[in-house]
Amino acid sequence: MLGFFMRVTPRKTARQNLFIFSTHDPDDALNRLSEQDIQKFQHFFREHSSRQGALNDLTHTVGPQLLRSVSQPTLAVHSYSPGRKP
Repeated sequence: MLGFFMRVTPRKTARQNLFIFSTHDPDDALNRLSEQDIQKFQHFFREHSSRQGALNDLTHTVGPQLLRSVSQPTLAVHSYSPGRKP
């Protein structure tokens, strides 16, 4: 989806990414970007797709046995979709 939006509304999509992933003011950061910078954003999203990973995440589960086998300090990042059973 990001690749699509980056083709249709590149500056707006770049601003949204700046808003999410930066601590800087997104409007100020966007104003500092050149057309070449926007083209680099477009190239990145055209060449890097998270589709396969997202599809994998839909069916991937980790059971208690596997979790108990983790023996090193670990940071686990998880999200929950209320429409799906955990």
